[in-house]
Amino acid sequence: CMATFLKPFPAVLASLSKSDAQKVIMINLGDFDAKNLPPKEKTSIDGIRLAFHKKDIDKAFETAYKIKELGFKLYFQPMVTKNYKDIEFLSIIEKTNELNPYAFYIVDSFGSMTLDEFHKYLVLAQNNLNNSISLGYHSHNNMQLAFSNAISMCSQNFKREIIIDSSIYGIGRGAGNLNTELIADYLNNTHEKDYDTLPLLDIIDELL
Repeated sequence: CMATFLKPFPAVLASLSKSDAQKVIMINLGDFDAKNLPPKEKTSIDGIRLAFHKKDIDKAFETAYKIKELGFKLYFQPMVTKNYKDIEFLSIIEKTNELNPYAFYIVDSFGSMTLDEFHKYLVLAQNNLNNSISLGYHSHNNMQLAFSNAISMCSQNFKREIIIDSSIYGIGRGAGNLNTELIADYLNNTHEKDYDTLPLLDIIDELL
């Protein structure tokens, strides 16, 4: 996020290519035909995030396999996760295990997932998703729950990599997303991480 504020897009990709950062693009199912994607080796992109609605599950898996065949890391994101009943969520996890993406997401599209609801989906995913698959959380902040849910996720004893989406100052659709500066500071103070938050605060002061 920081780089996109400060540099033209080609310069961003050039600078990221010299770092360990992964370059990932997002596709909303239906907005772009995966048949038009080039093979990964012909791009500077490492992965693709495929976001889809419950009604489009079959098409989502079909598209997901095509993305993997092209060589991209696949981030699989069922939007509005709370619309899935427990048995439906377990069913999609079972199919996801067969797909074997890089990451599977819990997505709070409307920012209305309570801590208890979020914990339920965390437990279902943790106990049934293959350990080799990363577990992600994409939040919106309509009810100011993004930060508390993210803290809850960080406190779990996971046996896998976790991914927590955030944006500087919480900038995002509607009520926005989890604040990068807040979750980074929390991880520094609570989980002995070493994220440099000063550049994030500089961006907020200078550009927002």
